[in-house]
Amino acid sequence: MATNGFWAPDTPLEPLTAWDADRLRWWHGEPESYAVDGGRLTVVARPGRDWWRRTFYDPALDKKDGPAYLCRVPSRHAYAMTAAFTLEPRADGDQSGCMIWLDEDVWLKAGLEMVDGAPHLAVTSTTRFSDRSLTPWAGLSARVRLHKVKAPSGNCVVVEAAPHAPGAALDADGDWRVVRIAPLAHDLDRWERTAPHWHSGVFCFAPVGGEGTSTPTEDDEEETKEPPLCRAVFDGVEIREGAPLPVSQAAENIPREPPPVDDDPDDPDDVKKCDPDDPEGKYPSDWPYHQEEEHRFL
Repeated sequence: MATNGFWAPDTPLEPLTAWDADRLRWWHGEPESYAVDGGRLTVVARPGRDWWRRTFYDPALDKKDGPAYLCRVPSRHAYAMTAAFTLEPRADGDQSGCMIWLDEDVWLKAGLEMVDGAPHLAVTSTTRFSDRSLTPWAGLSARVRLHKVKAPSGNCVVVEAAPHAPGAALDADGDWRVVRIAPLAHDLDRWERTAPHWHSGVFCFAPVGGEGTSTPTEDDEEETKEPPLCRAVFDGVEIREGAPLPVSQAAENIPREPPPVDDDPDDPDDVKKCDPDDPEGKYPSDWPYHQEEEHRFL
């Protein structure tokens, strides 16, 4: 139970397995429309909304207004969030998926995005500046899982993705693969009581925007508007503490020490020239930036 506005240290994270209105709410405004029907959430994106911080574009692009349906998770928890969804895009840039948001400068989103007319698995990790990766994806449906990991060097996120059949269960069989490992550390993480919550949930953005297109009816007497922006249908969501990491990322599988190197001090080929910029002889003499030591008398 929370005390004095803070979470008690021994409070476990209650799993979230449904579109629970008591724990999930819209942050940064609301989308064009949304509806919950049983275990399914349908979201229609609001025009021109997105999250992106500064990188690449000229003039600089700084977007901080994309609505996301998020649940507060105290920073001390290591957990995993999984969502299954189908993107129904209208234009390049249309996107949907999972998001973790700490504040305007520290957040991560992962999901499907239309790029050059084709779906891609897109992961954008932001710590003041946005860093995006793209992988071509077959189809407009996917399952995405975000693992929040408390590493010695700082918090990070492991991103997994798997195929999804619309309407299928969240835990259906599938070929999960790791697509990104990204740091997500905040300046206040060193103090547990001031560390920001990890607001975790789903999003649907249409950054290019638009007002829809008019389509004539069969009798050409009336005009109806198609849905103005992209739509995303989420078949399920889960936020759970203690979910196992992918086997490929298990800490015990990663060597910590470099393999030994046999050096023969009597072998002239192993003797490196003295370089003032390389006193330990880490680089070979034919390294492009190697400079022989020179002595000049003034």
